[in-house]
Amino acid sequence: MEKDKMMLLLEKYWRAETTIEEERLIKRHFATQELNDERSGDENWFEAIKDFKSIENNEVYITEIRPKSGGQLVSLSALLKVAATIVLIAGMAFFGLTYNNKLQAKRDLALQQKAEAGLFSISKALNHGYNGLNEATESMSNIKSLKQ
Repeated sequence: MEKDKMMLLLEKYWRAETTIEEERLIKRHFATQELNDERSGDENWFEAIKDFKSIENNEVYITEIRPKSGGQLVSLSALLKVAATIVLIAGMAFFGLTYNNKLQAKRDLALQQKAEAGLFSISKALNHGYNGLNEATESMSNIKSLKQ
């Protein structure tokens, strides 16, 4: 078969415009022709499908497509994945909040102890100052009593 005629048939084939007879002609051409080492993509394609019987099959199968009625059912595995995700998120939130609350309680306790220590030292200083004031007052009263 002429190379130009074969090229035209191949172009029609790739545009899906060939008849069954033309497809058989192309198949026979590639099956009988000795292929050289520099195979084109078309030759490789037909070499791969030379045993494929669909070109020879003239039967047409028609299947009935039924529309789905109602809503689409969600599969059980999808529901389990969603439930597992919700449980995982809830668990992480619970443990995160618990950990955060414990950490905050430790911080609050440390601040409370620091504030108590500061107040204790202020109280001690005030007591010491009060005692010093009392000593001074007693000294003054002793001096006044001696003068009289």
